[in-house]
Amino acid sequence: MPGKETGVEGGWIGVVSDTHIPRRASCLPPKIFELLEGASLIVHAGDLVEDKVLTELEALAPVTAVAGNMDPPELQNRLGKEKFINYQEKKIALVHGIGRGEAVKEWAIRNYHPGKVDGVIFGHIHKPVYEFQGGLMLFCPGSPTDPRAGTSPSVGRLWYDGEGLKAEIIYL
Repeated sequence: MPGKETGVEGGWIGVVSDTHIPRRASCLPPKIFELLEGASLIVHAGDLVEDKVLTELEALAPVTAVAGNMDPPELQNRLGKEKFINYQEKKIALVHGIGRGEAVKEWAIRNYHPGKVDGVIFGHIHKPVYEFQGGLMLFCPGSPTDPRAGTSPSVGRLWYDGEGLKAEIIYL
């Protein structure tokens, strides 16, 4: 459902993307369940490929996900390409992304600017990103099953510290 909003009150958010199950791995790495235990919400930024990924993550916390370019049509129709998360006093866009490499960040900045959202969680590039551009947080957790550009498998955590959004990349 495009543009759907999800709210989460407190705690922290677990962030996953580009799992590509079963194409890149037969299942989620077991370490993910340890790292994301205790999350108030888990978000998946697309390219699940099989919806069993959602079921597995839902054992830990509620899950919100968007579809990526490699997801089958039924998942794309069910999940949509864009969602918004109301978290504390901040609004975060959850998308997969369009383009290659740095172009994905540029696309996110063009489409989701401060005033519209406070942050963008995206995937697609399989490479971790955590930076701020003009007050906009850009966060990609990388991939736990198919890392690229010489990176290691990873997921992320996001939280609000009373002043702003903070995140970390966690390598498996």
